[in-house]
Amino acid sequence: MFSMAVKDMPKMKEFCTGMLGFRIVTEYKQDEGHWWTGIKLPGDGIVITLSTFTAGKLGVPGLYVLAPDIEAAHKDVTAKGATVTPITPDLYGPGSGTKWFGVTDPDGNMWQAAQAQAAWAQ
Repeated sequence: MFSMAVKDMPKMKEFCTGMLGFRIVTEYKQDEGHWWTGIKLPGDGIVITLSTFTAGKLGVPGLYVLAPDIEAAHKDVTAKGATVTPITPDLYGPGSGTKWFGVTDPDGNMWQAAQAQAAWAQ
């Protein structure tokens, strides 16, 4: 899964679905400044999360990997000596319920591992 910062979610959603043929697979909105929409092409396994709230810069996507068992994935990479953050319960903000953790690679890049959700597999 990739994450991409956006300024205007309704405009970006219309562009991605109306112009490019993506479909919305997940959506979580707290307010205009905290809004996440997962999109993907039919048949494609890659989800792009559009986000109005992100630490990333516009034009620079973030990388997420999906894990069917987030606790097992966290335990595995920790045992292998990776630098990881604790598992956090709300990737998309309070109440979203998507567990995740971060892993720092040798170049200092942060990768996020997120609990796979059934909607992302459709």
